[in-house]
Amino acid sequence: MISKWRTDFRIAVSLRLLLIFLTMAAIVWLLQRETPLVFSLVGCSLLLLLQILLLLQSLQKIYLQLEDFFTSLHFQDTTRQIVPVFYQGKKLAQLWQEIQSDMQQLRARNESLLHYYSMLLEKVPVPLVRLHAEKIELLNSAARQLFQHNQLTRVSELNHFGQGFARALTGLQPGDQQLLSLQLPQQTLSLAASATSIQTPEGTNKIISLQVIQRELDRQQIDAWQKLVQVLSHEIMNSMTPIHSLSNTAQDLLASYQQQLATAPQDLATDLLTDANEALVTVSRRSEHLMDFVRAYRTVAQPLHLELRPHALRHLLQSVVTLFTQELERDTISLALDITPEHLEFNTDAAQIEQALINLIKNAIEALREHQAPAAGKHIFLRAYIHPQGKLVIDVEDNGPGIAEDKRAQIFVPFYTSKRTGTGIGLFVVQQIMQAHGGSVNYLALPHGSCFRMMF
Repeated sequence: MISKWRTDFRIAVSLRLLLIFLTMAAIVWLLQRETPLVFSLVGCSLLLLLQILLLLQSLQKIYLQLEDFFTSLHFQDTTRQIVPVFYQGKKLAQLWQEIQSDMQQLRARNESLLHYYSMLLEKVPVPLVRLHAEKIELLNSAARQLFQHNQLTRVSELNHFGQGFARALTGLQPGDQQLLSLQLPQQTLSLAASATSIQTPEGTNKIISLQVIQRELDRQQIDAWQKLVQVLSHEIMNSMTPIHSLSNTAQDLLASYQQQLATAPQDLATDLLTDANEALVTVSRRSEHLMDFVRAYRTVAQPLHLELRPHALRHLLQSVVTLFTQELERDTISLALDITPEHLEFNTDAAQIEQALINLIKNAIEALREHQAPAAGKHIFLRAYIHPQGKLVIDVEDNGPGIAEDKRAQIFVPFYTSKRTGTGIGLFVVQQIMQAHGGSVNYLALPHGSCFRMMF
């Protein structure tokens, strides 16, 4: 359609210019005659003037229609009609009708998408808010329900929901996550807040999601208490049952000894005393085990206090490896240390990190010791490097049998152990130390072995 209109327009203008050229040629011919024809010359001049005026008028009409066309296009006015005022104007009007049809379809599709995304945003169960400058907007029904349908427009109004709540919310940077407390008239909710940013014609807008995690926290707290009670009950009953039984046995033996002391032979009395003594020794041993458990529990329950200082990573790791030199030689286990780059330094509590590494290396040695040596020998690899995310990573890897899949979810649970002589607090202590440093520790199953990854 556009190419046809352009062709017709070119033909129309060319014809008018041709007529003007022919008229001018006629005027020149008349002027060159020896006896000029005055009336013919005047007539041709008037005809030339008329043709020029008609050309200018046509161009002006085209300009006005094009102006009308582009104005309608600019304001996306699909109701405006272009009235053709010349032949080429009919083509332009027809072109405009086609564009109007396309624009109406596009607008209908955009409105449909806008309605779809608006409904989708409205139905999202996570409360979403938008912050821009000092303004706030509740983006969906979940957000309005969270703030109890208060009409919030200014960020300062968030202070009604707890001292410092507005400051904490506005202080969130894109990519940050933070736990916040929302104080409502009837309750206080724990929220997991995360932020992202989007660019709009108004400028940078911050979108914050506020996930209510109070129920999940309550559920995890109940689960934690249940696990703690189960562990305490199990350990205490394991120690108290033999203590109770052996105490009764010792009492019976002593009572029997008192009754038979006068008449029984000396050897029998001695045997009774020996049995009673063995019972009391066993009671003492079980009592000591119970005390060890209580001391271990106190170790787990005490909060960590870090003393952060810059430390050379090689010196720290080498000092830990030195502690296991004799044990590694005795069990024919090799330990390879690799640090990349060589001169890594980081702020840490050296004593705490050493304790975490001791626990992990000790577990690796015990795993290799209790199982048949692989064909390639027993190996432990201690690696330190910078992760692509820019974080420091320390891997403690061994080529032992690994951890059974059904036990992996429990390895960081305090007092859980699959070893006969273990206390079950080693990995939990490692997790505590890493969390205190703002990092994490995770178990990675390898095709031939295990890896505990400490990420700072």
